[in-house]
Amino acid sequence: MNRELLHVIDQISFERGIDRNEVIEALETALISASRKRLGENGQLRARLNETTGNLDILVMKTVV
Repeated sequence: MNRELLHVIDQISFERGIDRNEVIEALETALISASRKRLGENGQLRARLNETTGNLDILVMKTVV
């Protein structure tokens, strides 16, 4: 599935004439938004797409005291 995701990103970029990095940023932003709904607002969220493997990582940054 990971390679399929990269292929879809390339297709959208080509068909719409949008820079590939902008499509990836939009995907990461959407993942963060969906994660906030599921995980709540506590913690800073980051999403990252590995462009070579196609793996998606969602990181939750929390302060531990």
